Amino acid sequence: GGKQRDVLRVYANDWGDKGFVHPKEMAQRASEVVADGFTCLKMYPLSKYDPIRNLTRHIKNREVTMEVVGMVRDAIGPDIDLMVDVTAEGSVGTMTRIGRSLEEFGLMWYEEPVDANDVDGYRQLHDSVNIPIAAGERFFTRYGFRRLMETRGVDIVQPDPGTCGGLRELWAIGMMAEAHSMQIAPHTCGGPILTAAAVQMAACLTNHAILEVFPYRPAIHYDIVENAFERQIKNGQIIVPALPGLGVTLNHQVVDR
Repeated sequence: GGKQRDVLRVYANDWGDKGFVHPKEMAQRASEVVADGFTCLKMYPLSKYDPIRNLTRHIKNREVTMEVVGMVRDAIGPDIDLMVDVTAEGSVGTMTRIGRSLEEFGLMWYEEPVDANDVDGYRQLHDSVNIPIAAGERFFTRYGFRRLMETRGVDIVQPDPGTCGGLRELWAIGMMAEAHSMQIAPHTCGGPILTAAAVQMAACLTNHAILEVFPYRPAIHYDIVENAFERQIKNGQIIVPALPGLGVTLNHQVVDR
């Protein structure tokens, strides 16, 4: 259908993985990300403080989550959008209780609260938590997403263009999401070429929500291309390119080596 927008709003991910030992440090770092011009960011309140992933989460996890999300929200203020990603680290009951506790913070979405294989669990949680639910990085092809959409378990789908089946498949998933009145926000953690692919899709999908970027990784992460979009972000936005292909060129001085 062609380009739908000239500018893409982005959200910053991976800004908080610096070995924090106290929520105050994450709150301070969140303020620095906002000072860099980002108007939206995503955080991981569970895995940073309790890296063991299992289904035995208890009341302490909810308290820690409330503390760190609350401090970040106070630090960045009410006008900055904030997402919480819990990477399917608990049972439906536990993640429902945590989700309900997070409602007061005005989150843009609550990401991947339940294991990808538990589609019925997504619907159960979705109907119990008053925050938009996002998921999809562990679902593959339009057939993997079909039942998740049909059961109305999420509000935002997140296929990864590098693993879901490519650009054509991501486009099909986006069209299916539109037919179910859902938005799409591709998962993009694989580097500047994957980001460029997501930019092309985000520019053309009418139901695109926001673009994920990882702007704080080491330089080598971006040096594999000559014109990484992560280095072109201004005021939390990327200008849609009018360049050939995906809009980036391989830096052979780095890639060949």
